[in-house]
Amino acid sequence: MVHGYGIGTAISNAPVIDFAMDTVELDGKPLAKRGKWSGSKSVLACDRCGTRRIVPYTAKGAGTCACGGVFAEILVSVLNHETLLAEPDAPATIRKKVMEAVRILEL
Repeated sequence: MVHGYGIGTAISNAPVIDFAMDTVELDGKPLAKRGKWSGSKSVLACDRCGTRRIVPYTAKGAGTCACGGVFAEILVSVLNHETLLAEPDAPATIRKKVMEAVRILEL
């Protein structure tokens, strides 16, 4: 199962963000190249300041941020083997969430 994919810079005409993706788990078993952090991970974000934290998927409790905010999972499954796990948000709801998320960005 693929949880994400990337488009090469030769295809994209958008500004490039330099990152790499590696296989870290296969059939539920941790697997990674030497020097990589194997196994599934959770990506957490502080609800107050937006600080992000990557933890092992099996870690219990998101914890609190130094700013006093609470970390919450930001990667949420919406589809599993053709089964819809969550109803899509209305466009207005998506816009509101995006506008709230970008308020903390420095321009």
